Amino acid sequence: LTHVPVQCVAGHMGSSAMSQQEAQAQRFVAVNESEFKDLQAWLFGKCPGQTLRGRFNFGGWKLAEGSWDILDPAQPTGGASNGKSEAAGGRPGTSWEAYWDNDQHALTKRGWWLRERDGTWLLRQPVYGSSGAFSHYEQVTEEEEILERVGLVHHAEAMRKGDILDLGRALAQTTVGIFARFSTSQRACCLRNVSSSDMLAMRLVQTHFDVTYAENTATAELLFGRGVRARDALWAYFVEVSLDRK
Repeated sequence: LTHVPVQCVAGHMGSSAMSQQEAQAQRFVAVNESEFKDLQAWLFGKCPGQTLRGRFNFGGWKLAEGSWDILDPAQPTGGASNGKSEAAGGRPGTSWEAYWDNDQHALTKRGWWLRERDGTWLLRQPVYGSSGAFSHYEQVTEEEEILERVGLVHHAEAMRKGDILDLGRALAQTTVGIFARFSTSQRACCLRNVSSSDMLAMRLVQTHFDVTYAENTATAELLFGRGVRARDALWAYFVEVSLDRK
């Protein structure tokens, strides 16, 4: 589970033939650790105003031959709680988020996502159009309303009266609990193509999963199949790419 829909895609960003929809493309690309570190060094080993030259491949994507000016290498945000994230440029350990549901996964099976991040709650509920196709997510942040939406009306009333102080304590009185928890560190950078003025925004995301909430069967299979390298499965690497062709 990640907090963003991830799609492994392949493409060629240097192609001259591109539809209008592709001209403002925004996609997530899953990459391995080696690709992540190489791309990170390539992007953030330079200073603003310097130029990147040549080609770089990652996750099936190719940055076309040419020169790219670095406009804004943003500072890292978030962070996981060990030295691995520090090596990637993130600040260690405060930005964890958790996803909640009951043992039957009643919310997630309907496409609902209940998230807590640093004491702030969010319920994302899918909205469908008249044809039945997915339209968008409705986002609810008010804790009493979240309780009502998930069917805990009496708990919502108790919270309004001050008998329950926060949503976490309300859920602790039910069968709802955490089923996934992870932290994220990320860095962003904006590039401009010297010859075409195309704008390329890139965000590198590194996620660390809390093994406490992993399924026992999955954990056993990883330990049996990978041994000491099973820890590597707790890390995931993504690149968000947003291209604006001029």
